[in-house]
Amino acid sequence: MTRGDFKQAWNFDDAYSKHWPSAHQCWDGKVLCGRRVCVSCLHGLGDAVQMFQYAKLLKATAVQVLYRLPQALVGLASHFEAVDCVASLADPPPDEPDWCHLEMMELPYIFRTLPQELPLDVRYLDRSRMLRDEFAKRFMQTQSKLKVGLALQGGEWDPARWVPFEAIHQLLDNQGIRFDFLQGLPPAMPFAVQQRYSVLTGGLEELTGVIANLDLVIACDTLSAHVAGAVGTPCWLLLKADADWRWQNDERRTCWYPSTRLFRQASPGDWDVPLVQVRQMLSHTSLTKWLTAPPDRSHRVCEDERAQA
Repeated sequence: MTRGDFKQAWNFDDAYSKHWPSAHQCWDGKVLCGRRVCVSCLHGLGDAVQMFQYAKLLKATAVQVLYRLPQALVGLASHFEAVDCVASLADPPPDEPDWCHLEMMELPYIFRTLPQELPLDVRYLDRSRMLRDEFAKRFMQTQSKLKVGLALQGGEWDPARWVPFEAIHQLLDNQGIRFDFLQGLPPAMPFAVQQRYSVLTGGLEELTGVIANLDLVIACDTLSAHVAGAVGTPCWLLLKADADWRWQNDERRTCWYPSTRLFRQASPGDWDVPLVQVRQMLSHTSLTKWLTAPPDRSHRVCEDERAQA
C-alpha cells in the first residue's frame, strides 16, 4: 500500500483473511449491490472522515446504508454528502439476515480501489454551509491576517506523530498570521505562551466549522488533517519518516486529498527538514495564490512552485 500497489495488497488480503480473521474484518465477501449495509467505525475518527469519501458510492450500490459511529462523530455525520442514516456504536447492530456488515476501513478493499481512482470525492463534508457560517464571526476581527490552524498532536497510540513545541515555536513569531490550535496545545508549551492563542474546546462540529473558515491547516497525521481534506481547506501535513500507508511514498502529494501537501521527516524524530520547508512556504510570495487555488488545481500549483524553487 505504501508503494501504491493497491492491487497486490487486495490480493494479499484475499488470502490472509481466509486464515487469520480479525475483529476489524466484518465483510462476508459477497457483493453489496441490492443489499442493506451496516458500516461500523471501529478505528479512529480521522479514519472515519477519510472513509466517508465512499458514501456516494455506497449509496449508489446498496439499497440502504446505516453508519454506526462513535458518539463524538454522530452529530457531524449528517454534514457528509450521501450520509442519511446514522446510529451510535453503543446501539446494537441490526441482526436481520439480509444485512451486510462491514468496518469502514474495509471499504477500499471491498471496492478494490486503485490510486488512480482517487480521490473518490472532494469537499464531501460540505452538504451544509451552516457550520461554516456559524463560526465565521470568530474571525471577523482578523480578516487582514492569514488564518492558520495548528494540530500538532493526535491519539496516544502513536506519539511519534506528534510535533513538539520546541520544533514549531519559530512558526509562531510570524505577526502576519493568526494561529488557532485545533486539537490541544503541544507538549512543553510554556504557560505564558499558551495565553496568546485560542484553543478549540468544543466537538467535531466546531472543529469542522473553524477549519472551513481557515486559510490553511498545518497538522500532524491526525483528525484535523482529514477534516481539512474533506472540506477542501489547504492542509500542510507533517509526517514522520515511516508514515502510515495511506500517505504512500510520494514526496509532496496524496491521492486522497487534492488540497493537501505533504512534508516528511528525513529521519525518525527529526522535524527540522519539514518545518524549515513550512517556514519557507509561509514566507513565499506566491503563498496566497497557492492557498486560494481550487482543490483540483492544487497538484499543478505545487509543481509550479517546485519549478520556481
